Amino acid sequence: MRKANQTKAWLYLLPAILLLLFFTVIPFVKIISFSFMEGYSISTNEYNGIGFSNFVELFKNTDFLEALGTSLIAAVISVPISLFIATGIAIALNNIKVLNRLFATVFFIPFVTSALIIGYVTMIIYVNNQISVSLFNWFIGLFGANPINFLTDKYVYKLIIYILYIIWRLLPFEIIILISALHSIKKEYYVAAKIDGCSNVKQFNKITIPMLRPMYAFLTFSGAITVLKDFDNAIGIFGGESLTEANLTTLTGFMYSGIGSTTGVSAVVALIISIIFIVIFTLIVVIGNRKKDR
Repeated sequence: MRKANQTKAWLYLLPAILLLLFFTVIPFVKIISFSFMEGYSISTNEYNGIGFSNFVELFKNTDFLEALGTSLIAAVISVPISLFIATGIAIALNNIKVLNRLFATVFFIPFVTSALIIGYVTMIIYVNNQISVSLFNWFIGLFGANPINFLTDKYVYKLIIYILYIIWRLLPFEIIILISALHSIKKEYYVAAKIDGCSNVKQFNKITIPMLRPMYAFLTFSGAITVLKDFDNAIGIFGGESLTEANLTTLTGFMYSGIGSTTGVSAVVALIISIIFIVIFTLIVVIGNRKKDR
């Protein structure tokens, strides 16, 4: 009987295993093999030899180092900030009884809106065009401040705009997930805490945060993936065809547009992105297990 149940279980898992094999495992193995093929041509499927020349070429490229820095900085800054803001909004919406669903829908609109449209809205707010100044420059101009041209001024200004865009893009999904998680927390926990004389702050620290911790782990990982795989939003924000044209290159943007037709080097970039994902996932699991042990 047990053997029959195990067979059924494997049959149920077979479609997922096949999808994982063909769309994750095999491509990852190919990426690793392409990374070590020197002078590989995808059109002829030929290469000169096996070695580390692709890695050497990549890490000598200053554009790659800038792209790596941009992606990591954007991920490290935008994900925690967006989670902090999303938590506050989710708790506020959870406590609002009137028009709760309406406000939740309003906050969710950016998630179902095209990234290109969100990029254009960001451009209207921050970036000057040939017709008019941005809303941001108009506002600071009221106080006598000089306008900032985010297209030609310092790199840090472009990075700030890009991080603000990422935060805006991450918020809707995080808010919906956190609202669902808040609804799943049993009210009895808060009732018992009130009977024991716990303040609202203590209830938040001892009940809400621990119960939301699994969602924080999931949203941290998914947010990092969103940032690290992002590359095309400069079309809306900066008016170019890639972040490269705005002198703000991300890892994925560099992989697609910053290396020409060098397949081996692009495979190394993809491998590095995959390794970053694995490291982030491992850190989340390790930190989560330590907190459980406590």
